[in-house]
Amino acid sequence: MQEGVMVAGNFGWGIFDQKYKVPGWFGAEDQGAGVALGSINANSRPDMVVFHIDNPAGENRAYYRVGWDLSVSGSATGWSEIKPVPGWFGAENQGGGITLADINRNGRPDLVTFHIDNPAGENRGYYRIGWDLDTSGNAAGGWSNIKSVPGWFGAENQGGDVASLDVDRNGLMDLVVFHIDNPAGENRGYYRIGWNLDSAGNAAGWSDVKAIPGWFGAENQGAGIAAFTRFGENALVVTHMDNPAGANQLWHRVSAIDRAGNSIAGWSDPKPLLPPGGVGWETQDIGVATGYVSGRSTPDLLTFFIDNPPGENSGWTFLSEYLLGVP
Repeated sequence: MQEGVMVAGNFGWGIFDQKYKVPGWFGAEDQGAGVALGSINANSRPDMVVFHIDNPAGENRAYYRVGWDLSVSGSATGWSEIKPVPGWFGAENQGGGITLADINRNGRPDLVTFHIDNPAGENRGYYRIGWDLDTSGNAAGGWSNIKSVPGWFGAENQGGDVASLDVDRNGLMDLVVFHIDNPAGENRGYYRIGWNLDSAGNAAGWSDVKAIPGWFGAENQGAGIAAFTRFGENALVVTHMDNPAGANQLWHRVSAIDRAGNSIAGWSDPKPLLPPGGVGWETQDIGVATGYVSGRSTPDLLTFFIDNPPGENSGWTFLSEYLLGVP
């Protein structure tokens, strides 16, 4: 394990475990990635789901696979086959992600997939739900229709992701959608909340688009968001993969949020989130998820990223432990 660079008064994860390669095919070009944590095979160890959007000639396609029974350092003891997500994803995407939640409240996890479509003109966000994952990770209840996320995403994005949490604490799940806008000059990060998903996965309404203050760099190659509860408050963590000259750098920041989804005391400064050996020079999206993997009393952060070297892409995960606080 590698000690982080956190100091007193800062907030974030402070210990970064080794990277683990996700076995199998990821294609040569991807335009979205995500990761989720949950109990799929219903034993005592958490499972992870990793997601990617393949960008071949023609229409894009999305896939997921399940990593079973994570060790305390975040490695999977085995992997499922690669499973397709049915339906339209467009021909060009600029981000994607997943989250696990029991939306229809029947005791089985549902898989929410999100993607940003990049047509001519303004971008658009969409999600769909794979219902009732069985103990093999298949959507036993089928898939929902594709649902639009209303409102502005900008014309160019450099990452997006989705998280789930009961933000307003009324017993119904809410979606938190994150995107990085890529205008001329510096990038900016934003999120919005889809309130009170019904048993069909429809949001009763959406919040305004909320800006995340501070630096996001001028070029990004991925974005992630995860939600958790700590110290009696709901909180968000957002990540971005900065693409400077040289090796890429992964950053994260944290904020507690109120029941309207607004930051309570501001966002922490961006902090590095780098495993031993780094994250490569070219990335084709990232995802993050929170959960209890290492055995600590605080939630861990699981990161998934797709490395884009010459030739075939590869997927990697690493676990970050020791949450130092929530502002």
